[in-house]
Amino acid sequence: MELDICYDIAALLFSISLLFVFYYKKWVPTQQNIIFSILLWTTFVATLTDIIDLSMSSSAILFPNMIHEVIIYVYFIAIDLLPIIYTYYVLTLTGMEEKLFTGYRKYLFFVPAIIMGLIIVLNPFTNWLFYFENGRYVRSIAVQVLNLFAFYFLLFGVAEVGRNRHVLPKEKCIALASFVVFATVPVVIQMFNPTLYITMLGVVICLFLILMTIQNPEEIISSIGLLNRVAFTEQISLYHDRNERFVVVGVRIRDYYYFKQILGTTAMNELQREFSKKLLRFVKVDHHLFYLGKGHFAMFIPHTQFNHSILEEINKEFNTDINKDSLEVKLFVQLLVIECPTDACMTFDKTDDLAEMILEFGSFVPAMSVINYASDMPNINSIRYSQVENAIRKAVDNKGFEVYFQPIISNKGKTIKSAEALIRLKDDELGFISPSEFIPIAEKTGYIVQIGEYVFEQVCEFYKNEKLSEKGIEYIEVNISVAQCIQKNMAEKLISLLNKYDLPMNAINLEITESVAASSQNTVSSMMKKLTEVGSTFSMDDYGTGFSNISSLIDLPFKIVKIDKELIDRIDNDKARIAIKSTIAMLNELNFEIVAEGVETKEQAESLIDMGCHHLQGYLYSKPIKKIEFIKYIQQFNID
Repeated sequence: MELDICYDIAALLFSISLLFVFYYKKWVPTQQNIIFSILLWTTFVATLTDIIDLSMSSSAILFPNMIHEVIIYVYFIAIDLLPIIYTYYVLTLTGMEEKLFTGYRKYLFFVPAIIMGLIIVLNPFTNWLFYFENGRYVRSIAVQVLNLFAFYFLLFGVAEVGRNRHVLPKEKCIALASFVVFATVPVVIQMFNPTLYITMLGVVICLFLILMTIQNPEEIISSIGLLNRVAFTEQISLYHDRNERFVVVGVRIRDYYYFKQILGTTAMNELQREFSKKLLRFVKVDHHLFYLGKGHFAMFIPHTQFNHSILEEINKEFNTDINKDSLEVKLFVQLLVIECPTDACMTFDKTDDLAEMILEFGSFVPAMSVINYASDMPNINSIRYSQVENAIRKAVDNKGFEVYFQPIISNKGKTIKSAEALIRLKDDELGFISPSEFIPIAEKTGYIVQIGEYVFEQVCEFYKNEKLSEKGIEYIEVNISVAQCIQKNMAEKLISLLNKYDLPMNAINLEITESVAASSQNTVSSMMKKLTEVGSTFSMDDYGTGFSNISSLIDLPFKIVKIDKELIDRIDNDKARIAIKSTIAMLNELNFEIVAEGVETKEQAESLIDMGCHHLQGYLYSKPIKKIEFIKYIQQFNID
């Protein structure tokens, strides 16, 4: 009987090609990839030994039974491992591999696997699987038994795919299910055509489909060689949907932009490759390391395997220089520990927000802080974030904000002629929420525009009802955000509101931070022009920090400049004192009114007055106070 092994030879060549593509293009040392590589190698071994076996069986030359028998045993071990490895691969994709050793799954998986192993191991004594007759190889009935067990494992895998279809993309489910079709149909065909060996070709075709759909190149960062943000989000989603605990350690290269600027993109990518090699030393097989971009990495660790000592070990590792070609660089790291769902992600509308936490945490921690915990950082703690966002939403819907006023003291006449309106939020459940916490969240979620409009309305109503102009208050300062600045009808809204309360246009002075003025100058200029034409005035807020952009002072129609508290706090420093004095002198030369923010001591006040500062604002005079208290305060202060 002539045996057709052409399909086996095609399968062998195809499997070699798949191995080359996999290792050359798609190899990343993750558990999923390791299992898939074992699947590829097992297929290669099964195909090769099948070809050798068939060649020996059809040859006129009689080979020694021992050699032939070894080849057959290797073939059966490899071919029967394939469905078992496939099932484990499915469990790895769905994140259920740890559950394999608990509950009913361990019996469903290991009992059939042990029986298959015993059939092969006991064959020398039982001849259940195969035997030699007159020097020729003959298969026994147990071959069909192994085929049934193989089909059982394939169904096991498909069942797991079905059970976890909500955590796997549709195309991945189809690719995994197709393995059963391509693996079983050729077996059935071969049963009815014993001389046609196409089983291995069917398996290899299915592995090709999996390689192209599941082991896809989009999950690789070509410049770094690590799994990317998409893969990170998918991994988080697996645990998120099952509500299981895990730990993510964010790793940030502190001076990433500095090094990128001086080294260039190519050299920086090389440096990050060396950086990632160091990090990979701390990544076990069932952990994952991801590159999220901009010098930020994420280590995913199952909760039961996380040990806090790894943080000190990582920090210690990066105390040494990284050497690459002619480069010798010391990269300082900052770490963020996020325990999920305690700190994050289970309350997320999108699990991608966890990546955002890691990308942004550098903005919330001191530059020299190495090991940080999300639980200690309410600004990036997602559960706290969600709670504050809900509090903002309720306050917007129910007008639950309250506007406080902080008096601004005029040196001329020692009276109060203005004040700054400041928004405050007190939630029934969370209590008082600091503006430094809820305002950035409001800006990110878009509520800042509605909050700004509420403040405008409250200030206008307060100014009108309390007849503040008769009490000596010339104007109230109101902060406006970037989002408000870029609104096309922002000027029209404010003009309409002032007309509604029959107030002069200069009753509200609008504060714009110097960073907004510098970064959005064209947009801000258009809005300021419309309002100054009808009599509105503007202050540059927080001057002395951030951009300190003098061109904005020259080009934009500001009336007042407010020197930031951070600079005032350093007035006792000789260099800072000279800088403040020079700044005030320059601003006076440019005919700006000057307000010093954050004045807390008499010494600061006296120094600033001597330097030529016109107005003072700070806790030395008053903290931000409620409307009723503000009225009492200005009446008493102006009388005294």
